[in-house]
Amino acid sequence: METHEDVEEAIYKRSDVRKSSTLSIIDITIANLVTNLTGGAFLQGYAINVLGAEGVFIGLIIALPGFMALFQLITPMIVASMGSRKKASVYFGLAGRILLIFVPFLAYYPLTLLGEIRLWILILLLTLSSFFLTICNGVTFSWIGDLVSPKERGNYFGRRSMPGGFVILIFSFIAARILDKFGGPSGFTWIFGFAVFAGIIGIIIKSKMVQPRPLPAFSKKQARSALRKSLLDRGFRPLLVFTATWNFAVMLGSSFFNPYVIGDLRMSYTLITTVSIVSNVAITGFSGFWGKNIDRFGGRPVILFASFFKIFMPALWIFITPYNASWLLVTQLLNLFNQGITIGTNKLLLELSPHKERDAYVSMYNAVTGMATALAPAIGGLLLPLLQGSSFELLGATVEGYKFLFLASFFLRAFAIIPIIFVKESGAASVEEMIKTWKGNSTPQNTTD
Repeated sequence: METHEDVEEAIYKRSDVRKSSTLSIIDITIANLVTNLTGGAFLQGYAINVLGAEGVFIGLIIALPGFMALFQLITPMIVASMGSRKKASVYFGLAGRILLIFVPFLAYYPLTLLGEIRLWILILLLTLSSFFLTICNGVTFSWIGDLVSPKERGNYFGRRSMPGGFVILIFSFIAARILDKFGGPSGFTWIFGFAVFAGIIGIIIKSKMVQPRPLPAFSKKQARSALRKSLLDRGFRPLLVFTATWNFAVMLGSSFFNPYVIGDLRMSYTLITTVSIVSNVAITGFSGFWGKNIDRFGGRPVILFASFFKIFMPALWIFITPYNASWLLVTQLLNLFNQGITIGTNKLLLELSPHKERDAYVSMYNAVTGMATALAPAIGGLLLPLLQGSSFELLGATVEGYKFLFLASFFLRAFAIIPIIFVKESGAASVEEMIKTWKGNSTPQNTTD
């Protein structure tokens, strides 16, 4: 049986592998920065406060990247046609980032004469950008998976996340201060312009990464067959179901977190960014910890442990009001468990996908989970008008508006954990063994090989 090391030796020089691993960390750091500055609270703030977007449009903006993940299904055919993961990643990534430069110009004359049509133009730009970037991201994941040894993937993904977290903290705070000081279209123009510039630099860096030797010829018919195989693979399916249901549950609540704090709590961008900073510190600070433990105990036990605590996050948001909004800083500390889930699922995805068919498995994974991610905010956006005027009391808090979605997210997260129990991971420890080892009461009997 062909091992990862055999493939690595045959395709790459070790010096190229090390160099590319370092460059990939820089690349993902810049990619995360671009996503943060052109998405999330900044994009939603621009759409709401500058373009006048409301319920349905907000839901569409949030849902678009997930819906576009369906196009992941053509990724194996694109890679086969281009003959290179590197080419696909670089070209599609460049196109997706350049399109974002046109977004802030919707706030200027004469486009201001178009009224609500500007929101549809925004949706079109985001749709095209998301299409290119979703292809780029899927290909890049498969590409990097071939560069990193299975024994080191947890630690690698942990290390890869840390620089990006700190860079996002710094630039998000600067961007928030710019918006609080200048506000309006000019502030967003500077932010989007800088993000696109940084994104192009990131693509140049990505282009310097090692070029894999072409994989064995893979026809379109074989690619379609591999896609069907990934969907029917009993070893792979539980991971697929878990990630899809978990992402749906999370996005049903978290998609409306920023509109809630912007619209209902009326928090300043500086305070919103402070909350985001606390969240990113929690995420980044524990990335290395989760990565090392995933390599030691396996992805499955870490996912089970981390997801248990994340269940309660949206329930805590229900009790936040304009008078105690600072407590959001405390709730965001639960994000320290995020990377345990993210790195764990990344490791399982790479381990459960055959090397030669990895593009197909990753594409199916991203398409299915992307659809779940997209459906949640879309459904939430449709439900909000129906829930308008309804409310009830829960432990002293009034559940109304967005809080209905937060409560639903809490219950769905609890249900979503069930599929991960059925994932079979070779050599993984149990949750009990992992906790005992942390306490110093035992040595794990099983570790991932």
